[in-house]
Amino acid sequence: MMMKWKIFVPSLILLALMIIGFVNPVFAIDGDPLPPSVSKPVITAEKVPPIITPCTNFEVEFWIRGIPEGYHMYEFDFGVLWNTELIELVDFNELVTTKDKWTIIDLNIDPSNGYVFLHAVMVKPCWTEDAVWAIATFHCLGVGESTLTVTTINTIYLEGPSGGSFYTEPEPYEVICNQAYPGVGGIMTSVNKLIIIAPFIVGAGLAAGIGAIIFIRRRKI
Repeated sequence: MMMKWKIFVPSLILLALMIIGFVNPVFAIDGDPLPPSVSKPVITAEKVPPIITPCTNFEVEFWIRGIPEGYHMYEFDFGVLWNTELIELVDFNELVTTKDKWTIIDLNIDPSNGYVFLHAVMVKPCWTEDAVWAIATFHCLGVGESTLTVTTINTIYLEGPSGGSFYTEPEPYEVICNQAYPGVGGIMTSVNKLIIIAPFIVGAGLAAGIGAIIFIRRRKI
């Protein structure tokens, strides 16, 4: 019964994030969908180590990339979900306030349930660059494979080339965290064990021979 409950936990958390997003104030509620011919921005989780050693910390950067040419981003939100049985949040450093004219509307951090929600808006639309908007520090609790998910709860809002408001909903972005102890000695190759232990066999034989000679000489004395 417990395992079935755990399967539904990520979905319940996502639903909770959606509720949080809807009940909090949203400055840009009007607008048109981004035209299909225009490429969508993406939200990504980057710098995840290929192998994460248990009992160590690691950082993940959360980026928004690919704002279409001629458009300006002025509002966004995203949620981060993770498996609390294998990963725990140590620190979440939002970088919104380090960028000119940006303000945080909502920042909800819930480490025990494995999610963070960030919602920000710009005073004057003019943001066009790829940028990292937050850095999270996680602690690896054990061996396994866990999924880190980044998803928008409302949308990303853009101002078009001729004015007007447009919205888009990037696809959820998932990163697999491979949590394991690193192998010792680099690349594994087949080895003839006899070659490895031969020097020890020779050394042991030599030591035994010397011991026998000493013993014989003492007997003669």
